[in-house]
Amino acid sequence: MDDREAIISSMMDDLYSLDDQETDFNLSKYNILTIHSKMAGFFVMDILKYAPLITINYALLDIILGGKKVIDGKRKMLDGVDVAIEIWKNFDAAEILFFSGCIIESDSKDIFNFKDKFEEFAGESIENFILPKDSSFEDELEKLAEFFLGMPI
Repeated sequence: MDDREAIISSMMDDLYSLDDQETDFNLSKYNILTIHSKMAGFFVMDILKYAPLITINYALLDIILGGKKVIDGKRKMLDGVDVAIEIWKNFDAAEILFFSGCIIESDSKDIFNFKDKFEEFAGESIENFILPKDSSFEDELEKLAEFFLGMPI
């Protein structure tokens, strides 16, 4: 889930590249749903609410989305952390990985509250769940392999 199609396309290319390597990762074993829109967070929330037969085992989520929607008369904005928390409420064993250009440092003031919101719910640092968008291709593949396979390639 990202607000830009190019990021989703790039991530899919990386996953196919990981599939080509000699790993136990086989992309064809997964039903992949990609969502690219500023409203992506709201779309995932609707899927969780209205498609009860869908199971989410893994989620690759952008943190900053930007879409806004009026809910109960108030303008609401969702971010990737909101979506991750809702996924975990429905699928507590789901693996979540954020890919983001947003720099969230443990000692900085998080003006958007991503870090605090995540850490309050998950009980651990969000930094353990982030793949920076500016990672090298090799670093990205290693993080994805660790995410899906539990081990570096």
